[in-house]
Amino acid sequence: MSNGIDSMKAYFPAVLKGCESASDKFFKCLNENLQPHGNEQIDSDGINQCQPLKINYEKCMDEKLQKNTLTARKDYNDYKMCMQSNRRSSNAKERCASDLDRAINTTTQIISRECLPHTEELYKCFKHSFRLSFCDNGVIERLKNCQSDIYKMITS
Repeated sequence: MSNGIDSMKAYFPAVLKGCESASDKFFKCLNENLQPHGNEQIDSDGINQCQPLKINYEKCMDEKLQKNTLTARKDYNDYKMCMQSNRRSSNAKERCASDLDRAINTTTQIISRECLPHTEELYKCFKHSFRLSFCDNGVIERLKNCQSDIYKMITS
C-alpha cells in the first residue's frame, strides 16, 4: 500500500457517527471522478457526477447536526458552571466530564457543518497535490478562520 492519497480514508478529515456510509459513498465517488493532477473542467464534471451522493451526505450531516450555536453555547456554559461549582472539589474534572464531552461534541459538530465547504475545498486541493489554480495558502487560512470564528462565537 502506498503512502499517498490511496492510503487515506475516503472521508478525510472526519465524519460524524451515523454518516459513515453516506460519506464513504460520496468521497469514493470524488476519488474515482477527480483526476490527481487535474484539469478544473474534469473536476467540475466529477463533482457534478457525485452531486446526488453529496446531497445524501449533507442531509445526513444536517440531521446529525440539528444542534445550533445556542445549544453549543449552553453546553459550554453548563461545563463552565459545573467546573465553577466544583472548583474546590478534588474530583471536579471527573464530575464535569460528561458536560465537557457534550460541549466538545456539540462544538465540533457545528464547526464540521459550518466549515464543510472549506474542508471540501482543502480536500480537493490535497487530492490534486495543491496544483489547482485556487489552491494557495488561502485555502488553509479560510478553513482555520472559519473554525476559529465559530469557536469564538460559541465560547464568548
